[in-house]
Parts: sequence; structure tokens; C-alpha cells
Amino acid sequence: MDSQFGMKHGVLSGPVYGRREFLKQTAAVALAGGGFVTAAELSTPSRVCPPVISGTLWWISPLQNADWGLAGWEKELQEQKHLGFDLLWLSNAPSIVEHPTCSLRTLLDLCDRHGFQVTLDTGFSGNWYVSLDLKQELDLCRRNIRRIADCVGNHPAFHAWYIPHEIYMCWDAGDAYIQQLYAALVDACKTAARLPVTVSPFFILDRTKVFGDFRFNEPDEYRDYWARLIRRSGLNIVMLQDSGEHLSVTVR
Repeated sequence: MDSQFGMKHGVLSGPVYGRREFLKQTAAVALAGGGFVTAAELSTPSRVCPPVISGTLWWISPLQNADWGLAGWEKELQEQKHLGFDLLWLSNAPSIVEHPTCSLRTLLDLCDRHGFQVTLDTGFSGNWYVSLDLKQELDLCRRNIRRIADCVGNHPAFHAWYIPHEIYMCWDAGDAYIQQLYAALVDACKTAARLPVTVSPFFILDRTKVFGDFRFNEPDEYRDYWARLIRRSGLNIVMLQDSGEHLSVTVR
């Protein structure tokens, strides 16, 4: 499912939903705190558990931004607000910092008027997990962080930073890299604009390696690994994606 539909790398079983219907169902999930529910179930007071924040993860591209302009974003935010959302989580935010059609500051001004908080990412290079070039990655991300902070660092709608280097667990050289990267990015973000820093990890349930030769880990291994990584890095918010899992097999 496309990340613009509020779900990353996920597969929605059952009927195929249009974009608006999917967002409505996503809102129902957030409110009900469980699987997809009916309107009657959602209206039952005992089932309602208001989320701390609710919204969509949105990959923003300069082409879409140019096509939509301010009017397109106005319409989108009104529709998301109607669904009960109050957060816009933007990925690829550095690409629109100075966009001529709708700059990042213009978009955050609009979000503020509609009561939306905004989480912005630091950007990343496409093959960071292959090259593991720490200096190159930090140079790129620090430039992005400075540009964003110069543009909207004091903006009332700017809610949090997001580190988009997503992992489940790392080992050996990869672990050494991520331990240094996360800590350095958290420090750069908080130095530029002292806001919470978020990350969105996943985990893998593919025990039998149907989807590839990915190392499988038990829940306690994830717990110990992430507890250490969070403490070391100084992260503030951990947002499990897709209800947490990647590459799982469901037997019906």
C-alpha cells in the first residue's frame, strides 16, 4: 500500500478500498485501537481510545507539490481533518524547502491554520544501507537539517524530527554504523531545533525465509537491541510501522 495512504509497506487484506475509504478505515483503526472495525463498533464508548496523534505518513515529491499548489494542499488537509487527523508526517521534506509553487514554510503555515502538527524528515541517500559511508550520510543529512531549521525551525506547526533510516536490527559493521548515525542525527536535530526526534522501526516475522535471506529475531532480542539503541541515541519517540511487521506470511 502506498505510503500516501497512511500505511508503509503494508498489504490490506479483503476488499480493495479507494483512497478516501482507506483513510476512513485507517482513522477507525487509530480510534478503536485494533483491527478494521464497523461504524457500529466504533461508536461503542467502551471501544474508543483516542490516539495521542493521528495522521498520515506522506512522501512528498516536488512534482506533486507543483501540481497541487496551495489549493491542492488546502483541499487535502480539509479532508484529512474531516477524518479526525491532526498530524502530517512528511518524508522527503528537504526536497520542497524552497519549492517555488508551495515552499515548506508555506505548507506549514497552512497546516498551522488547519490545526495540524508536522513531523519532518532529515532526508537520506538512496543506498545508505549498502555503502555504510557514515561521513557521506551525515554530511547530507546535516545539510538538510540546517536548511529545514533555517526555514521552519521556529514554526509553531513543526512538531518533531524524523530519522528515515529504517531498520529492524543490525549486526557487525551495520550495527556500528547505525549506532553512530542515530546518535549523531539526534544531536544535529536537537541542536538545530530542540524538538522531539522520532524513528519508525519494523520487525520481520518471516521465520522460514520465504521473502529472502533475512535474519530472524525473537521478541526479546528486539527488546534488548532497541532498548540499548534508544538509550544511546537519545531518541524521544518510537513509531512502529505497519503494526510493526515486515515480510510476514499469513496462513488462512
